Amino acid sequence: MGAAFAWATKEYLLWKMSLGQIVMYWNLYVDSKTTTTKQEGAEYSVKNMSPDGVRKLRDELRAQYGEIG
Repeated sequence: MGAAFAWATKEYLLWKMSLGQIVMYWNLYVDSKTTTTKQEGAEYSVKNMSPDGVRKLRDELRAQYGEIG
């Protein structure tokens, strides 16, 4: 998470943010990285993906960039 947001240290996430807030910021980060990607000729976003599509994308990003934290 720190790679996406400089203020998001482990301690800050643990003590100052709820799980919902962490997930929200993570989704915003993933969405910002994927909105310019084309899929079948149309732009797509995490907001418009199915849960299985989001899991697949998350697993691909983890394989490419490693675990965060």
